[in-house]
Amino acid sequence: MKRKQKPLKTLSKLKKDLWKLVSIYVRVSEANGEGLVRCVTCGKWLHWTKMQAGHFIDGRTNSILYDLRGVHPQDIRCNIFLSGNKVEYTLYMQKRYGQEVVDELRQLRKTEKKYLRHELEDMIADFKERLKKYKHLTERKTSCMLVVCLKQPPTINR
Repeated sequence: MKRKQKPLKTLSKLKKDLWKLVSIYVRVSEANGEGLVRCVTCGKWLHWTKMQAGHFIDGRTNSILYDLRGVHPQDIRCNIFLSGNKVEYTLYMQKRYGQEVVDELRQLRKTEKKYLRHELEDMIADFKERLKKYKHLTERKTSCMLVVCLKQPPTINR
């Protein structure tokens, strides 16, 4: 008896799957041991599940979509309601990476990038591997679902 092969995922579905992994990675890789992460534009601390992965450069162009230098944790207010809080985001980027990288990302936005199936599949595998390091944060069911907005992370006495 022949086994039916699963149909290949479309490039669009692969991009969507990759973005989900990149978004999780961006947020958990910046989280502290309790799963709290700081918004790069306003400084608010929230649980990583309540943050978003915000792009420094607007638009969903492939050339910068998955470039980790331009994607960082942001709260919903900064990312959505303040349209990325661009002034503060620019200051953050200049401080963290320098003006050269800021200019490079702005130039990259103008270039076109078409991903091949194997490139997307390789990137998906890479981010799945990267996320294994943060398994303790992504699999743990915490009582931290009650969101408290903080300017500083809580101190934990041990």
